[in-house]
Amino acid sequence: KLCGWLLFVLFFLQIYCQFKDEPFEQFNQTQAFLYAENFPLVEWGELPNKWSADTPISAMMRIPNENAVYLQQDMSNVNEPQHLWRLDLQISAANFERILLPAHVQNNFSSGSSFSTGSSNDTLVIATPKFVFYCSFSHSKFAPECTSTSLPATIQTIYSVQIAGDQSTWIGTNVGLFYGDSSHNVFQQITQVPSVDVTEVIINPLNQRIYCSTQERLWYSYSGANSISSENEGIWNFYWIDGLIDGTITSLAYDSIGNLWIGNDICINVLHANLTFERVGPARGLPVTNITSVSYDSQSKNLWVGSWRGVNRLESASPRWNYYFGPRWIAGESTTSGQNVSAVLGFTVTTGSGEWIKTALVASDSGLSVIMSSNWTLAQKAEHYQSMVYPRHDMYGLTADCSLNSYGSVANWTSVNSDNDGLWTSMYLASQCFRYAVTKSPDAKKNAWNAFKGLTLLNKVTGVHGLPARTALKGTTAPTSGVWYNSTSMPGWVWKGDTSSDEITGHLMVYPLFHDLVCETEEEKALPRNLLGNMTHYIVENDYYLIDVTGKPTTWGVWAPSQLNGNQTWYTQRGVNALQMLTWLLSAQRITNDDYYGAAFDQLAYRYGYAQNIVNQKITDPMDMNYSDDELAFLPYLLYYWTATSTIENEMQMSIYRAWNQLQRENSNLWNFIYSMTEPENGEFGLAGAIKTLKEWPVSLINWPVDNSLRKDIHLQRELSRGGQYQATELLPYDEISMYRWNGNPYQLGAQGSGYSEYDPGAWLLPYWLGVYLGHIVST
Repeated sequence: KLCGWLLFVLFFLQIYCQFKDEPFEQFNQTQAFLYAENFPLVEWGELPNKWSADTPISAMMRIPNENAVYLQQDMSNVNEPQHLWRLDLQISAANFERILLPAHVQNNFSSGSSFSTGSSNDTLVIATPKFVFYCSFSHSKFAPECTSTSLPATIQTIYSVQIAGDQSTWIGTNVGLFYGDSSHNVFQQITQVPSVDVTEVIINPLNQRIYCSTQERLWYSYSGANSISSENEGIWNFYWIDGLIDGTITSLAYDSIGNLWIGNDICINVLHANLTFERVGPARGLPVTNITSVSYDSQSKNLWVGSWRGVNRLESASPRWNYYFGPRWIAGESTTSGQNVSAVLGFTVTTGSGEWIKTALVASDSGLSVIMSSNWTLAQKAEHYQSMVYPRHDMYGLTADCSLNSYGSVANWTSVNSDNDGLWTSMYLASQCFRYAVTKSPDAKKNAWNAFKGLTLLNKVTGVHGLPARTALKGTTAPTSGVWYNSTSMPGWVWKGDTSSDEITGHLMVYPLFHDLVCETEEEKALPRNLLGNMTHYIVENDYYLIDVTGKPTTWGVWAPSQLNGNQTWYTQRGVNALQMLTWLLSAQRITNDDYYGAAFDQLAYRYGYAQNIVNQKITDPMDMNYSDDELAFLPYLLYYWTATSTIENEMQMSIYRAWNQLQRENSNLWNFIYSMTEPENGEFGLAGAIKTLKEWPVSLINWPVDNSLRKDIHLQRELSRGGQYQATELLPYDEISMYRWNGNPYQLGAQGSGYSEYDPGAWLLPYWLGVYLGHIVST
């Protein structure tokens, strides 16, 4: 029985406490090609032949069995015939070539024309107002041989052309629906469909049933294309638009099981294979409406939906829509330009090794964007982020933001300081400590020592033992923002004062990790031990204030009982600052082996009630909820459980459980992995949510413009945020929001981001390597 119980426990731990790091789909905008007036923009490419918004992409179609598509370039604004292009697409490259149509085809290829590919990669049908051209590419990919069939003179515009399985041709025109049999000799009108604009034509691939749309109706044939006869032209029926179909039809697409997806200006309607209708709108999770284009990739079973504001994607195995909007996904300079999608084409690119890459081509008013999935492991994603740090995010060893000289381009950048360089450097250093502990990588050790050098600089530059600077600069005039001082200990340097609790939280969290995991000799261990001792002692000796060089406490450097317990204005900090101080004292006692800190701990914990203060440290009033304070609480939680003490264990357990229980719906990988250090009785610490967020974190950390305020799939909280803003009730995927660090509000909806800066990857690297260190992420 005991053996069986142990096996069950091991199985439970393996299933619920570990994630096997296997490849997953990582979507990213891999390439973009802009119209001439938008180029150069970011590092995106330019469409060939000086394409512009006056000569845009008007249609796209996949070339069967190839990683290639045809693009139609609308030249009507410059009084030229349409151009046809071939785009060969690979994972990181693309090649555009103009199709050299025969002169009589090119001259008739007007703006009122359409095209379609046949069942093979060497056939193409171009329907113009006067002729239908059947083109063969059997001898050349770029110079087809074409035959033609005349059309009735009443036709002035071709909206759509489709080839049926029996090689018959179906054309939607300004005067109705026309049909030509496989002989390609003559076209006849389907008289049961009115002689009005037929804007969309589609053929069911399973039964060859024909569907076409007019302004008022969706028409369909009872039987397949091969049932057409000269006597009655098949039997046709229709559905009214309004009612079962909400609005004017803009696009049609079939999925692999015979469901017809009907895009319109209000929502998506689905006509199932059994002829029942279903409405898919915001209530069913559709992020935006005003549908312009619908495309289904039968290979990957992904539905892509273009709209006035970006692209939606639905995977058959998932009930949830993904939303790709803004320059992170679709080329453009903001969330208000470049996001109107005229056409989207979903298909699967096959690599030389046979790997399937889900792909969408998105034609918008800025150009052509390519969204692709890559099969990554979390370890590969970690390598991607690690490569960002040096040199862009390294300044004197500090992990810094970088300013981009050009919109969205990391080609030219400048490292910039921030108020919280000490905190961000500490979090990055912590990631490298755990990385080194797991891998023993020389690179991780080198990075850790480099970041520690940056933190040492912040301590040294002030000239006061125990007082770190917010940030520091060399050989420059002090910036005008904030309070800056000339360094007395390091001539030629300036440093920023009024250091906050954020910086102290970072420093005192990471020094023990660096001491225990990276330092090897006693001489090395003395370095973080001295910094930790100096800082903690400085605060205690100054009655639990952080005293600036002015001789006065810094604005946020307050842990004194007289303030936390006796001053109402500090009510939001009472719990979190008590938590910080108690964990720092316990850690300092362990690292320095000095009972001075133990005595200070006992006084605060028991005489001044700090142990009780920490139990309810998490503020839950939405109007008073500061997400930065969650970061300033969970890093001390990490420090406490790293210290491995049983002192105030009950209070600490109640505190972290209460906080994590309030926050677990955010799926924060950092909070969840820190909470796992408590070894919860039921083994539940949100592993699935943590892994989900590691996967969803955006590949690009550029501060792209993001705006979710006009999404229709979001329910708003009735209570405003701390900043007086509307916020969502449910968490959106992290690659759909503007969240790059754990001090932000993941439910915020309003416009954020500029495209002119890039964040460092520490907020992802720390939870990832902590998860690996704790055994929650296991390499396969």
